[in-house]
Amino acid sequence: MRYTLASVRQEKRYKRYRLEELQRLDLLRLLDICRQEDIVTPSEGIERERLIELIWLYRGNRDTFLIQEDSEAGLNYLQAALKRARKTNLPGDIRFTAKLSLFRGLETNCFDQYRIPFNREIEGTNAIVADSEDNICALLRVTAYPGETDLYLTRLASLPCRETPAQTFRLYILPQKLSDLVTEIYNEAGAANEGESPKTLPEEIFIHIVPLLAYTITEPAPTDLPLALDFGTSNTAAGVYLNKAHYAALEDHIRPGILTPDSVNYVSFLTPAGEAAPMLPTVIGVNRIGADGIPEYLYGYAAEELSLRGTLSDRFCVFHDLKRWVAAPEEEETLTDNDGKQILQKRRDIIAAYLGHIVAEAEQRFKCRFRKLFLSYPVKQRERFVT
Repeated sequence: MRYTLASVRQEKRYKRYRLEELQRLDLLRLLDICRQEDIVTPSEGIERERLIELIWLYRGNRDTFLIQEDSEAGLNYLQAALKRARKTNLPGDIRFTAKLSLFRGLETNCFDQYRIPFNREIEGTNAIVADSEDNICALLRVTAYPGETDLYLTRLASLPCRETPAQTFRLYILPQKLSDLVTEIYNEAGAANEGESPKTLPEEIFIHIVPLLAYTITEPAPTDLPLALDFGTSNTAAGVYLNKAHYAALEDHIRPGILTPDSVNYVSFLTPAGEAAPMLPTVIGVNRIGADGIPEYLYGYAAEELSLRGTLSDRFCVFHDLKRWVAAPEEEETLTDNDGKQILQKRRDIIAAYLGHIVAEAEQRFKCRFRKLFLSYPVKQRERFVT
């Protein structure tokens, strides 16, 4: 008799939904989500509110509580607490590359390919790079992306990354409860007045400890390589011809296969399905307007998603005609967020925000600072686009 060893069945990854997102969807869209996410519902007669309850119960997304802002006081206090705590490595090996390279001032995201096998206990948690003396070198997070079976080690561009003379480094990945406590300690210490004592870590903490053979910080260098932008009515694309000299300067600091030397490299953008697309929809939306009156924008697919969230309030602002605005750049548009805040903004500034986002995405992918831009434009409208 012959026996065949069955392959290990991979756990299906379900999408997670936020409550405020579900509350904006209509009945048909909620039913579609139930079918996609294998949520059993009565065949007919179910009410919209009941569907929201079911989806939230089985596929609700926990609100991540992560370190968001640079705070020297918070970092120093957290570092002192980390040094005092006794660290016990949690069971279960976490496979990770032996080398981690960060670029100062640039975001680290899924395009950098720092993968971690999926583990729900560490999804959406803080991670710390520390040296042999437990000095904190960088603050990162473990992030899930749609359509991906792995998690990714990522970093906000605004968070600090520091060099130390040490030669030995470790990556601490925190389970959810400890991660939330670390965020609370960091935020409290950053906002504490003199004489106040924020919370601290327990005497013993249980974490995932991953050794790193190399940890480097690199400055993104200014380059004379021109970034070409095709600013289209429907979509926008960007790319650069990457010569060998520029690639050689990056080769030791990026994962193999991410960039191709002596070739045109295009900026990839992440779609809602988790696929890499060579174009971004020329759409911009208003996420919120800050207390200082500065708008926070959503770009491309995120802005399109804002306009597709079922029955929308009139307060949502999404603009699709950015390229046509070049004919009258000084005209003003009324921006409104979901809280009803309103401001006036020149079309020129809205276009600049969108194109600035494209350039920032290109700098993240190509690890440099662009000093030259080539922008496509209709032949008869050269003066409008140049100004």
